[in-house]
Amino acid sequence: MKVSMVNAIAIVLIVIIAGVAIYGWIRPIPEKTITIEESLEDLAKTEGTVTIYSSMDAPDFESVMKPAFLKVYPWAQTSFVGLDAQDVSSRMTTEYTAGHVTMDVAVNGFPVTYTAIQAGAAENWINPMIALMAYPNGTYDPQGSWGPTYSLPICIAYNTNLVNASEVPTSYQGLGDPKWDHKIAMEDPAVLQVTAALFAHLYPTMGNASWTSFMQSIAANHPVLTESSSDAFSKLALGEASISLIFVNDFLGMSPGTPINVTWIEPATAFTVIGVLAKNAPHPNMAKLFLQWLASADGQYALARTGRIPLNPAIAKDTLLKGLVPTGMNIVVADSNNPDFVANPGNWSTLFRSIFG
Repeated sequence: MKVSMVNAIAIVLIVIIAGVAIYGWIRPIPEKTITIEESLEDLAKTEGTVTIYSSMDAPDFESVMKPAFLKVYPWAQTSFVGLDAQDVSSRMTTEYTAGHVTMDVAVNGFPVTYTAIQAGAAENWINPMIALMAYPNGTYDPQGSWGPTYSLPICIAYNTNLVNASEVPTSYQGLGDPKWDHKIAMEDPAVLQVTAALFAHLYPTMGNASWTSFMQSIAANHPVLTESSSDAFSKLALGEASISLIFVNDFLGMSPGTPINVTWIEPATAFTVIGVLAKNAPHPNMAKLFLQWLASADGQYALARTGRIPLNPAIAKDTLLKGLVPTGMNIVVADSNNPDFVANPGNWSTLFRSIFG
C-alpha cells in the first residue's frame, strides 16, 4: 500500500513536470527588444542627399567644397542652392511657416539668418565637432541653433592704378573725405553683410551723433552701392571705383595681375557665417552629417581653399591668416559689441536705407 502511494505521488509529480515543460515549449516566447544605436552616417545613408541653401558663391561650393565632402562620403548626393543672404533667410522663414521645408541646411551670414532663427525656423542640435575641435565661445550657439563655419575679414581695398598707398585712409572715417566723391564702391549696407556689420560694430564706440555724421559723410560721397562684396570688388578691378570695403576672400581669390591691394584698419573685424539645421528638414541626418563635416578639420581646410577664413582658430592661423594680417592686430567678430544689430537687423536695414537711399 505504501509503495503504491509512493508510486502514485511520483507519477503525479512526473505528469506535473511534464505539463510545465510542454507549456514552456508551446507557449509564445515574449519578444526581447534589443536596441543597437545606429551611427549618424548609417542614418544619413538612408536619406542619401542633402540640400544646402547658401550665400556662398556656387563655383566655390561645386569646385572645392562638394568634392571634399564626397571624398569622405562618396555615396552622398548634394544639392546646392545659391542665393543672396536676404533670400536665404527669407526662404528659410517662409518654408517653415508654410509647413513645406525643402532645405536641410542654411550656410549664411549671422545677422540676417538670426531673423529666421527667431522665427523658429532652426532646429537646435549640438554639433559634437564643436567640443572635439575646441571651438571658442562666440563661434557657436550653446543652445545649438547655429554652429561654426567660416568668417570673412573686412578690409579696405584700393585700385593700385588709381590710388597710391600713401593716399589710402588710415581710419574708417577717412572714407568720408570729399576726395573720394564718386570713387567708392561698396556693398549696400541694407543687405546686412560686409558694410552693415562693420558700421554696426563702430556704432557703440562712436556714439549716435558721431556715427550718424560719419555715415552721412560717406553717403555724401555718392558711393556706388552693390548687391555684394564681390560686385564691389569687380568694379574696383575694372577701374570703375578707386576704393572699397570688401571681404578679404575676394582679394585672396583674384587673378594674378589684378591691380588691387588691401590695407587693414583697427578695429579689424570679420563677418561671421553660420551653419543652421533647418526645422523640419526633409533629410535631417544628412544635414547633421554635412554640418559635422563642415566643422571638422577636413571641412575647415576645404573652406580655407576657397579663400575663406575657417572659424576654428588653430586652422585659421595655419592657413590664410598666416602672413595676411599685420603682427599684433587681432580680428574681432563684426557687430559682436552691438546686440541690437543682431536682435533687430530689420531696423538697421531700414536705418541704412534712410541714409544711403
